[in-house]
Amino acid sequence: MHSFNSADSGVNNSISWQNTGDPRLMNRTICICDDHPVIAEGIEYILSKENGQAQLHTTKTGKKCLHIVQHYPLDLLILDLKLPDINGLDLLKKIREQQPDLPILVLTMHKDPFILDQIQKLGGDGYMLKDFGRKEFLRALKTIDQQKFYVSPGIRQSLERDSFSGTLQLTKREKEIIKYTASGKSAQEVGDLLYISKHTVNTHRRNIYKKLDISGVKELINFAHENGLV
Repeated sequence: MHSFNSADSGVNNSISWQNTGDPRLMNRTICICDDHPVIAEGIEYILSKENGQAQLHTTKTGKKCLHIVQHYPLDLLILDLKLPDINGLDLLKKIREQQPDLPILVLTMHKDPFILDQIQKLGGDGYMLKDFGRKEFLRALKTIDQQKFYVSPGIRQSLERDSFSGTLQLTKREKEIIKYTASGKSAQEVGDLLYISKHTVNTHRRNIYKKLDISGVKELINFAHENGLV
């Protein structure tokens, strides 16, 4: 059973279907904040084909989105950058301050490296163009589940700086290790902060060096400062 709750209209609808999709996508509670009804309808349709049981909250304004985030336990927020009452980046910042662990997928019509940079710095988990289809939407969810940052192929192709491509490959844990390393902490100190061993920290560092094609801590620190990871 799919429960559809429109925060703007106050209407509650229920739709039943036979589940034939990915079981990992079941039992999700998702909020969609977008002032274009076709986006919510499109996502609802995708979920109807993939998800046996989900609750979907929709709203057109940032104010009501904040209300939903504060009063409902969510598994995912899908956030439009262009809203009638607040800038989407400002809303992302407010929500991240209140809900540091809530996965947030940002929607946009623009291929803008600067916006991508801001979304990453503010703690977003993905940047997807609004012309997405079913396969891309599901791929985005799975990427975020793996604690990786998702970017639409169309946005990737428009990126001009190699450093952006490097940050997109990093997991949240790797970014934490970069941040602490760039602040001057040793592998042991980083491990103590993250409750992992010194050996695990060094393993993460080697993986980071390989992903970013750098050779050591000095280059890692430079990369962190250039990409706003500290």
